[in-house]
Amino acid sequence: MKLWKDALGRRIKKRGHYRDPLQSSKKRSVSTSGLRWIVLTLIITPPWTKHRWALPVMSVPAPTPETSKRLGLRHKTVAERARQMILVVRRWLPRVAMMGVGDQSYSVVELGNACVKRGVRLIAPLRLDAALYEPAPPRVAGTNGRPRVKGAPLPKLSHILADERTSWQRVRVRWYDSRRRELEVTSGTAVWYRIGKPPLAIRWVIVRDPKEELEARAYFSTRPADTPREIVVEMIKRWPIETTFEESR
Repeated sequence: MKLWKDALGRRIKKRGHYRDPLQSSKKRSVSTSGLRWIVLTLIITPPWTKHRWALPVMSVPAPTPETSKRLGLRHKTVAERARQMILVVRRWLPRVAMMGVGDQSYSVVELGNACVKRGVRLIAPLRLDAALYEPAPPRVAGTNGRPRVKGAPLPKLSHILADERTSWQRVRVRWYDSRRRELEVTSGTAVWYRIGKPPLAIRWVIVRDPKEELEARAYFSTRPADTPREIVVEMIKRWPIETTFEESR
């Protein structure tokens, strides 16, 4: 049986090596050989349970750059493939309110702009060292040159997290295990900018655990009008994706 599996594995053209998130840690990175898939799921809560379910809707392979080069294909990042999947679903449902929630792989300015352009709200983690700015000031009449796309730089979220003067608000949310949990949040709006890319208006939120049992994290929403609690609640809805695939094994 093992010989058959090995022979079959060698015939999978898009097979590559990826970091295994389940076996890896901050101190130790473990890679594994196989196929990587991007799976789009619909999160629902059946009427007979309080637990959310993740129903797979669409999946596409996401090979490594080395694999794409070996096959003579233009490499597409995870975010680029996710953008294409979102475009397909938007064509299916042109008038339905849509929101996408992803992990760090989908924390990309280009993906955020693509979602905003098509009326899709994107929520994902945000790096604590992300380049955030104030909105561009109004253009003064008679000014030469291109209009500014961003204003003054804002403090890094890592500095805000460490600053003792930061004001924190306590919120209660239903955690992954359906129990109520109290968290502390601080938030603001900003323009997220990368050179050569259109600026993206976001609402950012930093979340920390008063009991210090959880690592502090930051998230963003492409809808600046969102409240900090709304962003945290929506991020928690991503957890059923992990449990769906764990149970499916």
